[in-house]
Amino acid sequence: MLGFTYTLIFNTGAFLRSLALTVAILISIYGVIYVFFLRKRVPTDMKKYKQAVKQSKNRHKLKNKRSVLTQSRRKRKKKKKTSHLRVIDGEKAKSKKTSLNK
Repeated sequence: MLGFTYTLIFNTGAFLRSLALTVAILISIYGVIYVFFLRKRVPTDMKKYKQAVKQSKNRHKLKNKRSVLTQSRRKRKKKKKTSHLRVIDGEKAKSKKTSLNK
């Protein structure tokens, strides 16, 4: 108690500096403890709400992907062979060499 009063009266600047340093260290220690331990303790209703939001986002993502896939599948089914490339000659079994020699 005597050292505290002596420092407060005769060396006020050093006392205030050490006090500010102590407060800064305590705040930083509390911040580290809060970030690593206390922040993870979320009330159960908030936890359930966050889980519901996550599930709904996943459902919306799946719906969008499905609609894109079904549209692309439909487009692929609509493709037709070109009509101007028909085989007129009824002899389909011939190879290219024999048909070129005619």
